[in-house]
Amino acid sequence: MKKFSILTLIGIIVMLQSLMSFADREDNSKEALENLIQVEMIQYNVPGIMVSIALDGTSRFETAMGMSDLSTQEKMSLKQTVVQTGSISKTFTAYALVEAMKLKGVQDEDLIGPYLSKAEIEAHPSFANLTFKNVLTHTTGQASVKAGTALNQHPSLNPDAIKVVGTFSDEADRFMKSYKFDTVVTPDSYSVYSNVNAVLAGILIESLTDMSYESYLSNIISKQFGMTVSGKMLKHEKIEEGQLISGYHVFGGVKTKTRGYQARLLPSDDFLTTMSDMSHFLNVLTADRNDVLVEKFLSRQIRNDELSSGRSYGFSIMNIEGHEVYFQDGGIPGVNARLLVVPKEKFAMFIVYNSDSTEFRSEMTSKLIKAYLGHKATEAKEGVAETALNKYIGAYTPLNASNETAEKLTQIIHQIRVMNKQDGLYIDKSKYVPYAQNSFFCKETQTYATFKLDDLGRLKYLIINNNIYRRTPFYQSLIVEIVLLIFTAFFNMLSLLVLISKWQNLKINRIHDTPRMIILIDTLVASALIGLILYAGMNYNSWDVIFNTMTVISWIKIFSVLGIVLIIPNWIMIQRGRADFRWTGLMIFIFRVQSILNILLLTWLWRYNLLKF
Repeated sequence: MKKFSILTLIGIIVMLQSLMSFADREDNSKEALENLIQVEMIQYNVPGIMVSIALDGTSRFETAMGMSDLSTQEKMSLKQTVVQTGSISKTFTAYALVEAMKLKGVQDEDLIGPYLSKAEIEAHPSFANLTFKNVLTHTTGQASVKAGTALNQHPSLNPDAIKVVGTFSDEADRFMKSYKFDTVVTPDSYSVYSNVNAVLAGILIESLTDMSYESYLSNIISKQFGMTVSGKMLKHEKIEEGQLISGYHVFGGVKTKTRGYQARLLPSDDFLTTMSDMSHFLNVLTADRNDVLVEKFLSRQIRNDELSSGRSYGFSIMNIEGHEVYFQDGGIPGVNARLLVVPKEKFAMFIVYNSDSTEFRSEMTSKLIKAYLGHKATEAKEGVAETALNKYIGAYTPLNASNETAEKLTQIIHQIRVMNKQDGLYIDKSKYVPYAQNSFFCKETQTYATFKLDDLGRLKYLIINNNIYRRTPFYQSLIVEIVLLIFTAFFNMLSLLVLISKWQNLKINRIHDTPRMIILIDTLVASALIGLILYAGMNYNSWDVIFNTMTVISWIKIFSVLGIVLIIPNWIMIQRGRADFRWTGLMIFIFRVQSILNILLLTWLWRYNLLKF
């Protein structure tokens, strides 16, 4: 009897928990979900969206809403709308590499050196010491090089069209010859998300299989995932009616069609697919029948520290609505996509929409997960007392931007600042509370921040989830750099005022025009540079770097060369001016300070690759 009572009590408790979980979930009927999506589309002014959800190996929800192209009034279609998935290519590339490794009996810890060409190893000796696991988990230490890796045009769906982008093999060869690929962190130490890793994976696939990347991936996804349309597009075969999705920039209620995008490096950047094909893939992800996906892709393989979410072989990991989510985001100008899996719930989802709003992606992800899985309350974080917060304050720079290209500008634009306010530690405007030694937790965003120390106990990195930031030296902080630009602009303006007001008195020995002309030209060149830098900062777009179409950078380089040529003549002319009594000490001081600041400005431009050719 006692045993029966205990079993009854347990049954009641389980039933109550199930009811509470069900109550926390929202209505996930097709009508309710489409109404939910419609409301968010209106709020964020999104032209069109497609969503597919699978649960336990079965498609549970598919919808295509709104317009794929506003100009032609082409509607979103699960079967006919062709989607450019951007970086979601990396997930498929990682899977193809693992399959190729199985085929050849290659282990995760084997070195990739023997599978690279002699020329690739000679050009990049550090690659020889990397393992396959380094490539798959983004622990090669490589920054993400994206400059010049795409063309400003739409990919053609016509197999008979002239191809302006070569095969992956050709484009990879060009890519490998274009850059040095210096590491930003020691390999094996941290996971740094990088396009270079996906390109290396593509090269290794071709080396292991003796097939082109396109053909091998086509065979894999067609046979194992039933993605026949995607497989045909990879091999440039003719498909039935297909309409490429159009991207839109949405601002102030106005939808502006964005420029075309065609990736040069397919393993890292632009897998073409349809929603119907992606639904087949979601079913496989949630069916538990593929050992490789379960063991390598749907389980954590590495984390940057004991608190951060980490990575699997094909996904990053984060917490959404209390659930551990494996995800990969992708995008092109005006189009965003997200592929995600919740392994513990056998739940998978793919979202794609034609707007550049990433906030909409986050909002839709949270609402759809909550509708199917409910909100899972996170445990309360009991922190440790830590009062010495001043040691953390300062600026921090992201590590994953290339040090070789104009992408380095993102190290300024995406700097974050840590401040110690009266009520606690703030990182990028969010409050964090102490959780463990050198670790903090943000209740608002449900994220951890960990400050890593070097061997001497000095602060080195800040890790927020999977993002790594380096402690920025004082002279490289955004505030100091802004001050440099302000002072340079101020003294150039002063010099120009002096030249205008005292022009007639600035001849040397009453006859020589050269000094005042050289100083005037130098002042105008520096002023133009400041204006161009301001314009570049206000209009900087990572897509322009990827397309290599940011023309303002070319003008900056031209005026920078003029500035370098004028450094010595300008300084000599200032020295000559001292010999004339009409050149006052104040004038000389203004011209000298201006000259020194202009040299610092040119150094700044060189540091951020705006002066390199």
